[in-house]
Amino acid sequence: MTRSDPVSGSDVLLVMRWSMRVAMLGLLGVGIVRLVLVPDQVSWRFSTGLALSLAFVLIYLSGVRRSEERPESRANRWWLATLTSLWTLLLLLNPEFTWVSFPLFFSHMSLLRIRHALVAIMCMLLVSIAVLGHDRGLSAGVALGPTLGAVVAVLVSWGHRALVDESESRQRALDALRETRDELAASHREAGQLAERSRLAREIHDTLAQGLSSLVLTTRNARACLDRVSPTDDVETACALLLQAEHTASENLAEARRFVRGLTPRALASASLVDALERLIIERRERTPQIRWELRIDGTPRALPTEVEVTLLRAAQASTENVLQHADASRVVVSVAFSDAEVTLDIADDGVGFDPDDAPGPDSFGIRGITERAEAVGGVCVVESSPGDGTVIGLRCPVPVADIPVAHVVEETP
Repeated sequence: MTRSDPVSGSDVLLVMRWSMRVAMLGLLGVGIVRLVLVPDQVSWRFSTGLALSLAFVLIYLSGVRRSEERPESRANRWWLATLTSLWTLLLLLNPEFTWVSFPLFFSHMSLLRIRHALVAIMCMLLVSIAVLGHDRGLSAGVALGPTLGAVVAVLVSWGHRALVDESESRQRALDALRETRDELAASHREAGQLAERSRLAREIHDTLAQGLSSLVLTTRNARACLDRVSPTDDVETACALLLQAEHTASENLAEARRFVRGLTPRALASASLVDALERLIIERRERTPQIRWELRIDGTPRALPTEVEVTLLRAAQASTENVLQHADASRVVVSVAFSDAEVTLDIADDGVGFDPDDAPGPDSFGIRGITERAEAVGGVCVVESSPGDGTVIGLRCPVPVADIPVAHVVEETP
């Protein structure tokens, strides 16, 4: 403990306990010295006094630590009764052993109930006054000394009890605080794990799962072409489809590597959001030439925070993949609007639509993932659809001016 550290309750208790030990042995030693120095001492009284004093010391030392650590033990009460009996015998041999009663008062207050301790102290006080009065003559001065000593001992004992209660209360509070801290840490770890699982689920759904789904459809079409009768045209078509499958597999492999490393999506590694969306529309046109794909830009495009660009790109990828798999649409319009404080993304199709209030559809996780992504950057996602009237998925993400970087260039790690 440094000088600047406050003295804790446990330190005060330790000092008080050692003080009582020293006081007990010191006062007993004073009684033994006075016993030795008394002239014309009867030999049996002297030898008996020394034997009782030695027994008192041994019994006191054997149980003092236990009495401090486990005051509620029944053995401590027998230990205290034995010491009190030995003190009474010593007092009858020599009145100088009266002063040993003061640390004994402290022990009674520590080990007994209050009313029992006060009764015992009162009895010991009366015995002390009677022995001193018989030896020196009964007077106010003879009675005052032991009485004041008993009062002081009781007050000090009450203070000791208050410190013990405060120390135990503080320890319970510390234990509860540690338990709460451990529970909070476990809760944070669990929340972090759930958040990470959700993030991984969104990333896998928006990248690898969609790419693999595209591979399944492409290879299925290629196999169907190879099974047809006209070999020349079908083989060329199958080769084109397999080339497209190879391209998709390469894209997803690159996404997987960047995903594991936690880097920016490949489409945004060296390009803006608008460039990435343009490439997405071109890829969708190549896959589904029967669908009319459009990209509209409103406002002045500018660099956005990376997390916002990733959110919008992933939303566009997931939404257009949903269109391919479920909408049966003939036209899809992807619109991006830039304003001073926000950016919006709308993906509209003229497909079969659905009822958003009905039970979740086969790709409900995709919409849920888009919503979670938008909420993670402080935005919102709104789904508007009805059976037969197409679907519009809209995202609105705030972009504070102070948070917009001057340049947005992410270098790819080799």
